[in-house]
Amino acid sequence: MIIIFGVSDLGYHNAYSSIEKIKEFANNKDYLTISSSDKPNYNYSIDDIDLISDNIANDIYIKYSTLHNVQYKYSLEDKVYYRWMRGIEDKDRETDNQYYAKNIVIMYVNNYTLSDGETKGRQELENTGTGEGLFITNGKYINITWKKASSTSKTLWLDQNGEEIVLNDGITYVQIVPLNYKVEIN
Repeated sequence: MIIIFGVSDLGYHNAYSSIEKIKEFANNKDYLTISSSDKPNYNYSIDDIDLISDNIANDIYIKYSTLHNVQYKYSLEDKVYYRWMRGIEDKDRETDNQYYAKNIVIMYVNNYTLSDGETKGRQELENTGTGEGLFITNGKYINITWKKASSTSKTLWLDQNGEEIVLNDGITYVQIVPLNYKVEIN
């Protein structure tokens, strides 16, 4: 269901799109593109918030397979996490700027191989219900719980006190990680 705007020369997971093409596709399919609530989807703080935590997160490494791995490296100067894929800076094809995030949310989910008869190894991810995760920002992380009542409901990210987390203003990446995968944080 990806709308191909272009194809990179990297092979494997090489299609990309534009927000305009994605919106056009969603409108043609009558997908819900706006929230039914007048409240913001997530809590953001304009003022930079540092987590109260002893857990340091300067380097995050997620190995999905031998071909697909993601790494984030924290820049104290810029106060963001720069992204790498397969050990190479992950850059925008059009601007050549490296991708980065202010916040990273990791959600551990149950997954299994689809039995669609095509034997391509595609995965189903169970992202409804509840599970564990991590919230990473400004060089630190905390453990969180995620909750999602149905496929159309908002995913809640809750701290250890059951309160919804507050994201720092900026780009947020959500990494969906199978339960049996290890996320290395240094």
